[in-house]
Amino acid sequence: MTPAPPADGAQDARPTLPRLVLRNAREHPDLPALSWRAPGTGTGWSTLTWAEVLERTTRIAAGYAALGVGRGDHVLLMMSNRPEHWLSDLALVRLGAVPVSVYNTAAPGQLTHIARNCRARLAVLEGAAQVRTWAPLLDDPDTPLDRLVVAEPGQEGGHVPFAALTGTPVPAQFAKELDAARPDDPLTVVYTSGTTGEPKGVVLTHEQILADARALDAVVELPAHVEHICYLPFAHIAERMLGIYLPCHRASHVYLCADPSLVAAAVREVRP
Repeated sequence: MTPAPPADGAQDARPTLPRLVLRNAREHPDLPALSWRAPGTGTGWSTLTWAEVLERTTRIAAGYAALGVGRGDHVLLMMSNRPEHWLSDLALVRLGAVPVSVYNTAAPGQLTHIARNCRARLAVLEGAAQVRTWAPLLDDPDTPLDRLVVAEPGQEGGHVPFAALTGTPVPAQFAKELDAARPDDPLTVVYTSGTTGEPKGVVLTHEQILADARALDAVVELPAHVEHICYLPFAHIAERMLGIYLPCHRASHVYLCADPSLVAAAVREVRP
């Protein structure tokens, strides 16, 4: 597999996550990248190839940009392991933004602390239950949050539907850009569980995370383009590494399992 290409005009050829996605789309356009099942079902996988992932994340990135998301902005994500979360992670870093996943079990006080601490203006949520928890923060004068995006169709409650992001026209120049991210930029912020105090945010850069991915790849003997079943919360660094970053490094195939009770059935079927 060739090294990830640098952005146009860039002198720094160190990899970033968007450069790995571009490399995968160029070298393995027809290989499966992401599979998932519709919520509440145990059969029938939908799948995107690496070429389709690049195209989809380009459109989603344009949608986030139209909402005002840009370089250095933190965006909160509170969803189960569904494609909107996985694709948003890749799309946001295209803009130089920083995705921050939050545990679905986080208490309201913890959500308030995290939103204030990372100064996020946008949160992307699963459905109506999450909207009810987050909506009061929109009126909190000490919290910069001013907009919610909702993934589950029909549960927007007046907020921005996720589907609207993919319907945003992609400016011609934007489609040609590789990414705004740089190796030393934050790739994500992982918050601790907060069992001994307020959750603490750990900032991780592209360079740090991708160095870990290369090290993990060097010590774990796996076939090329192996399958990964992704079922732990993306707020946990282990699932971020095994379910997002390592698959992008290796051009692997991720199977999202939103319901942990279906993991055993998925393992029997996928045989990762």
